[in-house]
Order: sequence, then structure tokens, then C-alpha cells
Amino acid sequence: MHRILAVLMVSAFLGACSSIEGPTEGLGVPNERSGGSLEFVSGPVQTSASRIDASEDYKGPPVAAVAPVSGEGAARDPTGERLRADIQHSIQSQLDASGIFAGVVALDRTDEGNEAEVIIEPALLAPPAHGGDPVALRVRVTEKTKGKVVLDERYEGSGRANTLKVAISELEENLEHRYAR
Repeated sequence: MHRILAVLMVSAFLGACSSIEGPTEGLGVPNERSGGSLEFVSGPVQTSASRIDASEDYKGPPVAAVAPVSGEGAARDPTGERLRADIQHSIQSQLDASGIFAGVVALDRTDEGNEAEVIIEPALLAPPAHGGDPVALRVRVTEKTKGKVVLDERYEGSGRANTLKVAISELEENLEHRYAR
């Protein structure tokens, strides 16, 4: 009796397999008419049976974000906008190259959602003027999870280039003292 049942099950299985006519179009199956490309779809995420201990904390460097440069003065001319973008890019790229942080990103908006722990908010205090006129730059650094301002400095120089060079170098030094491990 068991042999008959086993034979019936095997023949049913083989019959089901033989009814498959080859690849059909769809996800995860090659499409022979389009050159055999494959598409894959991820299945449900399986969680591990082992959980991370709640007492474990991330010990590496934090991620930082540089907010767009704000500034005094109502008029926003194209020269001022370029200067603000250059300041933000300079701060972001120099701090990212320094290795102080796990990464440094530039935000498009001050209210943009991000995963950074350290928020760097530069502000142009003197309106951008033509030539090498003096400017002042204020940089405020906040730790997001604590909501605590950890640095609030004003940098001045004899001209735009000098102010930026001084500000970024001193900012990097200040942040390195605080966050370098």
C-alpha cells in the first residue's frame, strides 16, 4: 500500500514538473525575447534570531551635516548666492577630507531631514561686497540628539578668501579637539 502511495506521489510530482513549458516573462525569470536579462525582486526581510544587546552603543565617529549658509541682508544677489554655496561646499569638503567624521554631507535646506549627529550652521554676518572687502562668518555647531550647541564662533579676516581660510582651518581644529578619537 505504501509503495502505491509513493508511486502516485512521485508520478504526480513529475507530471506537475513536466507541465512547466519553460521560462515565462516575469520577475526573477529570464526574458529570452529581450536578450536574457534578469530582474530580481527582494523578498520579505528576515530578521536574525539574535538581537543586538541594548547596552551596545556606536563608538565610531559621528556623521556631520553642513546647513546652507544663511546671511544678513534682505537682498540675495547671484554673487551672494554663489559665495554662500562656495562657503558651504568648502566647509563640507575640507571637513570630509579631514577624517574627523564618518562622513560630512551638505544639506539643500536647513529643515532637510538627515541622519547626521553634528549639524554645522554657517552664517555670513557681513553682506557680501565687491572686491576684497572684509566679511565675518559665524559658525554654530549643534549635537542633534542632545540639542546642545557645542561651538559658536565668529571668524573675521581682511578679505573673503582670508576669512574663509581662517574660518575653515580654525573650525576644523575646534571640531578635531572635540570629536577626534
